This record gives sequence, C-alpha cells and structure tokens, in this order.
Amino acid sequence: MHRTQTPGSIVYGRCTSGCGVASRWTFVTIEPSNIAVRAPRIAVGADGRVHVVYTQSSPSQHTYATCAASCETASNWSKTLVPTPSSCDWEDQNTGLVLDTTGRLSFMSSDGNTENLCLTTCPGNCNAASNWEDGSILTLRAAGRRINHAFAGHGTTLHLVFEDLTAGLRYSSCTSNCTQFASWQQSSPIFFHGGEEPIALSVSPQGRLALAFNQGTTAASAPPDVKLFDGRLGLWECTTNCSDPMAWQGVVVGADGDGKNGVATASTSLGLVAVSTEPSGSSVYVCEANCGTATSWSGGALDTAATLNAVLPDAYSVLGCSVNGQMVRPHSAGWVPERPSVALSSAGLVVHTMTKGLRTCPGLTTPATFPGYGRLHFAPP
Repeated sequence: MHRTQTPGSIVYGRCTSGCGVASRWTFVTIEPSNIAVRAPRIAVGADGRVHVVYTQSSPSQHTYATCAASCETASNWSKTLVPTPSSCDWEDQNTGLVLDTTGRLSFMSSDGNTENLCLTTCPGNCNAASNWEDGSILTLRAAGRRINHAFAGHGTTLHLVFEDLTAGLRYSSCTSNCTQFASWQQSSPIFFHGGEEPIALSVSPQGRLALAFNQGTTAASAPPDVKLFDGRLGLWECTTNCSDPMAWQGVVVGADGDGKNGVATASTSLGLVAVSTEPSGSSVYVCEANCGTATSWSGGALDTAATLNAVLPDAYSVLGCSVNGQMVRPHSAGWVPERPSVALSSAGLVVHTMTKGLRTCPGLTTPATFPGYGRLHFAPP
C-alpha cells in the first residue's frame, strides 16, 4: 500500500512469489488522483480480507477501504467515509492500522499540530460509518513541539509509546473501551528522548514489544551514560510489566544519525527486524533471537545517497529553480530516504521507504524539498 504524489492517489499492490522482480507485482488504484491524500495504513485479516485507512483533505477526514478477494480489481473495493472530528483529522507519523483478534480495527490520528492524540475504532462491519467511534486519549502542548508516538496491538490490547514533551518516552496500554482517556494505563518515563526523532513499535505473535527510536539530543541533565548515545539508534524489547523501565532490554546500533528520518520494526516469534533512514541512506538490522544482546544483531546499509542518485531520475533535472523568470539548474540536488515500513511473512521480507528531493537554488543557502519516489526492497525467506 502506498501513496503517489502530485497529484495524490492510494495504490494497493500484491505479489505472491518472486517479489524482487517488479513484473511480479500487480497494482490497482483504490483512490484516484482527484483529492489530496496521505497516510495509507493496511491490515490483512486471517480470512484474507484487506483493510485500508487513509487520510484526505478538503475536507479533512479519514476513509476506510476494504476488499475480500481479487483485490487487484478496483471494483472489488468498497469505501466508507469515517466520521472525523477536527481534533483527529491528521496523521503524519507513519503509524499503523491494528486488527485485533476480535476483528476490531483501530488507528491513531491527531490534529495538524500533533498536540492531541485520538483513537478511532470499529468492532466490525466497518463499511457502516455508524460503527466507527473515536475519542481523544492524550493532549500535550509545548511551543514548537509535537507528540511523537508509535502504536501497535496484540490480542485485544493496544500499545502506545509517546514523547511526553518534558521527560522522555512513556508507555501506555489499553484492553477495552480504548477511545476513553481513563481506559489507558500510563507509565512514568521509561526512556530519555530528544523530542523530534521518530519512534517505531511492533509486537511479536507472543506479545513481546519491540521499540526503536533515535535518541536525539537529550537534556543536559540526562545521566552521562545516556548522553553517550545521543543521536544513536536504540532497539529495545519487553515481554511483561513494560511500564517498568527495568523490564526493557536492548542495544544501540548503527552510526550517528541512524533513524533520524524514520524507523520501522517488525517482530517475529523470536527476533526482530528494524529499518532506519537518515539523510545519507537507509539501513536494516536483523536479530533472530536474544535481541537484548548486541552480538545477536547484524545488518548494514540498504540504500546510500549514491545508490539513490543512481537508480532514481536525475534530481537536477526536476525543475524548480528560476532566475529572472527563467528555469535554471539547481546549485545542488539529490534524494533523501524517509518514512520506512517493513513487513515479514512466509513469502519473505519487504522494506519500503519513501524518498524526498532536496535542492538548493542559485543564490540561496537553504535547501527546499520536492516530491520523490517510493523504494521497495525484497528479501526471500
């Protein structure tokens, strides 16, 4: 599932084997390019039904789309507008769509400033708009700051990790009536965090939580052993009692800056896969078991700035700079990966990253962004 840009559309893709070859994929547009769309999220049930939620603007609202079979055919998809209050009509953090063991769908959203976190859920028959409900579960405000967060589910329990804007990351969980703030059990701070760097969360089939985040630049008051890992990527796991910081075990991997442009995780019965993006490229890290031990991890570069510039169109050829009304070549231009996602199945490992273009026009010192391309990586089992 991905979004195209300028103009936007929502596209579903399917591959059953040999997915490292582009021709093995079949794509279908389920939301045509006539509205501004963003934040596609997908979940697939044990019955094979595909569930998708995405956000659109003008007016701002969420759409639910679903398909039971032969989903490569556009006519097999049905769509429903989800009732959306203005405090919950935005999503910019790459969070997922959770389908629990009772068939309930849940997703997170926020306001445009990401000061108010909302949960929207549907217990079943989600083509009926009246079956959706939502509620604000967290409101935090600090000038120029937003609530970075990550969301996952296991069984009938929902899990949330969020930046509290003062002390760091907190963990929260809920098992029922989760659109109500009072239903969530919230921990004290479990990790120091610099604020703006992204967070990712996943859950194994047995319920083991996996958390990934770039620590960012923590406050000067943070302990020296914490400050040592500023700007680094931490990978942590917890099996029980996850409100207790001591229940988490983990490692710090990669180079300075890993995860600054986005992180994603996928959990297996024993191990974990993490993907990180930063301005200079993308990395993947794999652990097959005992992921709280550094020696259990392996991995490295997935994409570099050089490979992106080699496989994507010439960034210098994308028009956008002008002098005296005439289009001119940028002083510098290139591609930067961001917003990764990762999925594991018996068919293999799939990693998707978005890219954005950065160019600096003649006479300017600050680069501007422009739309890029999606990158799909596949590794067979």
